[in-house]
Amino acid sequence: MGRRRGCWLLLAMLLGGPLRAAWQDDYAAAQRLYQPGAAAADLDAVVALSERALLQQPPARRVPEVQYLLGRAAYDRGLAAQALAALRAAVAARPEVPEYRLWLGYASWLDGRPTLAIRLFQALLAESAAPPEVRKSALTWLGSLHEPPELRALEPGELLTLPGARLRHHRGEAAAATVRQALEAARATLLERLGISLDEPVEVVLFRDLAEYQEYHRQRQIERPEWSTACTVNGRIFTYPAAGEHDALVATLTHEYTHVALRAYADDRVVPTWVDEGVAVLLSNQFGGTRPALRQAPQLLSLRALLVPTFSAYETGVARLAYLQSRAMVEDLLRQHGAVKLRAWLRALGQGQEAGEAFEAVYGLAMGAWYDTWFREGLDAN
Repeated sequence: MGRRRGCWLLLAMLLGGPLRAAWQDDYAAAQRLYQPGAAAADLDAVVALSERALLQQPPARRVPEVQYLLGRAAYDRGLAAQALAALRAAVAARPEVPEYRLWLGYASWLDGRPTLAIRLFQALLAESAAPPEVRKSALTWLGSLHEPPELRALEPGELLTLPGARLRHHRGEAAAATVRQALEAARATLLERLGISLDEPVEVVLFRDLAEYQEYHRQRQIERPEWSTACTVNGRIFTYPAAGEHDALVATLTHEYTHVALRAYADDRVVPTWVDEGVAVLLSNQFGGTRPALRQAPQLLSLRALLVPTFSAYETGVARLAYLQSRAMVEDLLRQHGAVKLRAWLRALGQGQEAGEAFEAVYGLAMGAWYDTWFREGLDAN
């Protein structure tokens, strides 16, 4: 027995390496360092060791677990793009592992992709075979993202499948036909004006009236302002038929469909609010007479004021000004540079670049510098 072991050792030496592969040493060291509450330096070491282990080409069946460790450490270190890339790779190789998908949800949220995170958490919660602790974590996160499962019971019960959409509505709702027409028009407008199409069907929740719409969002703990007639949350459109006005519903759905499409084109990354809202009101032809109204405004809003997460935080007058100004800015951005560059900017966002960094790379100047020029000259544009 000892002679046979000596032969194996001699063979290993002749082949130029130890019996234990080098990647295993790095991976084992990374595992030892990765502990709850690990210091930043230790997390940095885990990331570096895991990356080095992957470079040494471990067996294919072991690669996902190394990627999983790398993704977790990168997440804990706040390295969103790195965590997302590693965990996406782990899930692609082993989609049946619930823990991999749970942490991919965490990383998606950290990277500013809440819709993707919510879909992952919802799927895990519905998966009875997932470990209890995984399902519990998914449920906790859904609550923190204002998407608790019990909200579904407050939504209209009828489901109608349309081309490119799913409509939740009350039985006998007359506006359902208008929704279909509006979504068809929105798809055509978006493709014609921006060259953007939405591949996955969008879900529209059509409440009976304003009271039901407002109560639903109160239960979500995200109250809507009095002037709100619709909103897009995590890839779903929520609205109601405002006084049965056909044209108003068409404009509203075009606006909200544009939000869904822009964010989907940016791979669920958050689009700067002035662009997101400016394109939406432009394509839905809302807030007409933009420039005369802006010329009469006592003061325009700063770029920082247009980069808030949502204009719904503003009272009616300021919100109206924000929409008007965003539309004018987007009109000029498209007039100056065209839809091709807007699509390139959205793609750069989807690839993980920050909005300002991507803007400067695509348009050739900083977003703030572009805004300053627009502020001086924009209202004089035709």
